[in-house]
Amino acid sequence: MALATQPSEEVTVTITGHDSTDVELSTATLTFTTVNWNIAQTVTVKAGQDDDGTNDEVTLTHTATGGDYQDLSDTLAVTVVDNDRGIVFTPTSLEVAEEDATGSTYTVALATQPSEEVTVTITGQAGTDLMLTGLSTADTLTFTTVNWNIAQTVTVKAGQDDDGTNDEVTLTHTAAGGNYQDLSDTLAVTVKDNDRRIVIAPSSLTVTRGDTTGQSYTVRLSNRPSGNVTVTIPGLARTDLALGGLSSANTLTFTTDNWDVAQTVTVTAAHGTYCSDEPEPTLNHTLAHVAAGGGYERAFSGLEVTVIPFIPPNTGDTTPPTFVSATTSEDGIRVLVTFSEDIAACSLALTIAEQTHLPIGDILTDLFTVTVDGDEYFSHIGSFSGPVLTLQLLKTAVRPGQEVRVAYNNILAQEPGGALRDLSGNIAPRFDFQPVTNVSRNTFPVRSIAPPVLSKSELTLCEGETGTYSVHLASQPTGNVAVASLVAPWTTSISDVSHSRLTFNDRNWNIPRTIRVATVADDDDHTDWSWIGYTITTGYEYLSRLNVIRILLLESDHPYCTNISATGQPAITGTAQVGQTLTADTSGISDADGLTNPTFLYQWLRSDGTTDTEIAGATSTTYLVTTDDVGKTIKVRVSFDDDLGNPESLTSAATAAVTAAVPGAPRSLAVQRGGTGELDVTWEAPASNGGSDITGYKV
Repeated sequence: MALATQPSEEVTVTITGHDSTDVELSTATLTFTTVNWNIAQTVTVKAGQDDDGTNDEVTLTHTATGGDYQDLSDTLAVTVVDNDRGIVFTPTSLEVAEEDATGSTYTVALATQPSEEVTVTITGQAGTDLMLTGLSTADTLTFTTVNWNIAQTVTVKAGQDDDGTNDEVTLTHTAAGGNYQDLSDTLAVTVKDNDRRIVIAPSSLTVTRGDTTGQSYTVRLSNRPSGNVTVTIPGLARTDLALGGLSSANTLTFTTDNWDVAQTVTVTAAHGTYCSDEPEPTLNHTLAHVAAGGGYERAFSGLEVTVIPFIPPNTGDTTPPTFVSATTSEDGIRVLVTFSEDIAACSLALTIAEQTHLPIGDILTDLFTVTVDGDEYFSHIGSFSGPVLTLQLLKTAVRPGQEVRVAYNNILAQEPGGALRDLSGNIAPRFDFQPVTNVSRNTFPVRSIAPPVLSKSELTLCEGETGTYSVHLASQPTGNVAVASLVAPWTTSISDVSHSRLTFNDRNWNIPRTIRVATVADDDDHTDWSWIGYTITTGYEYLSRLNVIRILLLESDHPYCTNISATGQPAITGTAQVGQTLTADTSGISDADGLTNPTFLYQWLRSDGTTDTEIAGATSTTYLVTTDDVGKTIKVRVSFDDDLGNPESLTSAATAAVTAAVPGAPRSLAVQRGGTGELDVTWEAPASNGGSDITGYKV
């Protein structure tokens, strides 16, 4: 050190701050005169051994006395770099999935330079499902006095075991040789189990309605659980299906002893109420099996069940219904029909003798399709009890002699089990009848048009979520048209539907209107179905059928609604040097929710150690390192959706700091003899400028 200016007299500089530390000074006092004040004097700093493994910070204070330097002071920060030996792991703990062909990796290096070659032996994997690769020899790594700080990579893979729980393994690393003799450290490895499956055999069944014997399937667990497991079969409440052989209502219980013993479940389907000219349909639905407890919290499986109709023998019964009465009033026609037996009539005749005006009400209770000579309309039913039906018809024009056919509307909510529900939530009967009556009233012209167009036929929501779809008309009207919505009345999970009534005209008829559906949690523990219907309800001129969007309401703990975060991280291969190409490797990424042919999106990042900055335009699998990156590190962020549609994003570890490339030598050097005393020298530009401008060459 030296003084900045000539002092007025002799100056003494005293150094303090090193007492009670491991720092030693060659001298703690320096003297400067009016002659040697600007000649630097040397102080040697040494550090003794301490008993910890961390670096220390010491501040040396330099205080001057004498002349015009009296009480002037300044400080010098000293960092003592610890030389304690140690085994360095990156990362400090590890997760590996069973039967993952890629495995997981960690690196090993020494903390300080050894006095001679050091061998690190890894133990603890014997008797487990772990396998180690990337070692110098069997279970060992070797470090020299030269490569001691270069991290060596160990790959860990896990084989399949016969339980359903995660395992914990401790890998012990013991050093031998030089000043590292007998030093050891451990790495904790978590083996993520990949089993936890519900095994169903067979995977599908065909059941006949009314067959009390039914069909059977079996359920077991794939591996031993950590505790009791309950498998619940939800979603039966609104179907004609019944299950037998269960531990309790809709559940099966497995223990750590009987987990692999198949339990038998019998499926039967009750007779449905169906009466139509068309054959009763075959219905398909899925029985969900959801596990809880014993490490099986996210296990989910399904059984496909096909319900085929029972074909009764032909009895030849053609008993017609009994006609009771038909009356007219200012609010329309009311027809009361009594059937000879419960829902027995399937194809009977209704004839209107004179012109009729058939009115429409404002509230739907049960919905019927009315066909007048092949054109479809709708009607509202006032009451339906047993074999007695009271029917109020829509506004429409019916001329004498026209055939009017009435059928229970089958465009209603169909549940997973296939059962059709009417607007009151009851199992819907289906029949077709044409009773005979005489009514007379003035008529109005009616145009039957297509129902409103919906952007979706089905919407899947988790309880508490909000979903959207849109509505518009199918064709251009001549004036204003009102569209009304109706929600299935048994629904408790739909809390709000925007725009219960919409108005369209000849200008905006084809512009979609967005509808928002809000949901709330209900009290049950199974998936629910509902529906929202749309029909045109404008005055006398426009009438339409109902168009329905089905709403699937999933429990909040359904696998579709619960995201399991992706694990692992992308890796970067290549050299962090200007002009070199880095490549993103996604093989280390996994996701318990599934990654079937995912689409990976890439964003390369430049980091100064504190902030990661997106590199403009760097969105491919590779990145060419530029001079802007010198001194920085590079990362890559990979974004994707898992198989359940959950968005995921993972970022790689940083590369080493980017270095400039070494300038290349000039190429194609040529020397030609010129005039007297002159030579012409030519060359091509080098392949790389090394990250800095080349301003000239010395010849």
